[in-house]
Amino acid sequence: LKTYGLTLEQLHWRRWAIANKCRGDVDKFRQEYPSNDQEAFLVSGRPFFDPQKLYVILNTTVMGPVRTGNLVERDDGTIEFVDHPEGYLRVWHEPEDGHRYVIGADVAEGLEKGDFSAAIVIDRDEWRQAAEFHGHVDPDLFGVELVKLAKWYNQAWLGIEANNHGLTTNKRVEALGYRRLYRRQVLDTVTKKTTGRLGWLTTTQTRPLMLDELAENVRELWLVIYSEGLVHEMLTFVRDEKGKPAAQEGCFDDRVLAAAIAVQMHNLCPLPKNEPDQQPPRRTVLSQAAGY
Repeated sequence: LKTYGLTLEQLHWRRWAIANKCRGDVDKFRQEYPSNDQEAFLVSGRPFFDPQKLYVILNTTVMGPVRTGNLVERDDGTIEFVDHPEGYLRVWHEPEDGHRYVIGADVAEGLEKGDFSAAIVIDRDEWRQAAEFHGHVDPDLFGVELVKLAKWYNQAWLGIEANNHGLTTNKRVEALGYRRLYRRQVLDTVTKKTTGRLGWLTTTQTRPLMLDELAENVRELWLVIYSEGLVHEMLTFVRDEKGKPAAQEGCFDDRVLAAAIAVQMHNLCPLPKNEPDQQPPRRTVLSQAAGY
């Protein structure tokens, strides 16, 4: 009633239609009688994330960013936030003393009309989204922005997808000397030794795991999400005719992948013991171990 300005008669018809025309299936009703653009998208695929929980998030926790702008590194090495209405960085919770953070990043080509480069910052102590970077930027320059973001958030652990242009971003971060950069451990089948390689590699083995764990966080309402853009990407992230989860045609999934990587960074990267003992659960995930 409040969101769409419905009358009691309209609400009564909605309940009647769900029960009699959709066999009690709320998702089917949303597909057949969408209330907004996001619901209309659901008609072409099975939602991967729990749509009911996503609507709960939209109606209860999503709010506009506290600040929008960009980060600037001064000559003395300090990071300063500069407000700008068209900035790439949206902040809901600024860095807090003693809090630990992780950042997951998905890298795009940087083309004006292509996919976006995205990064999601998670507060490991509160288990909530703190910030989001989203924009068209060249892969090497994205690395520069990520270093500033990680430094600002108390030297956060930084996990950058290594696929495609991601290697360029990872190498730029490494060249800038940022140490808390995730490296996966890879076993050499010849020498039987493991070596550290830059970045999170999304493969046929790791992709289902990272997405399933993010979906679990959504379903159980564990991770507090503030970004309306991220929720909308989740609403249009569907299983195709072969059952593979992916962004619906014409939609984006950059923030979804960045959030999924951020959850993995929390699971895999060391958690400094400098502050609160109460910590979100960390699960053992595959063999992509973290290290310098």
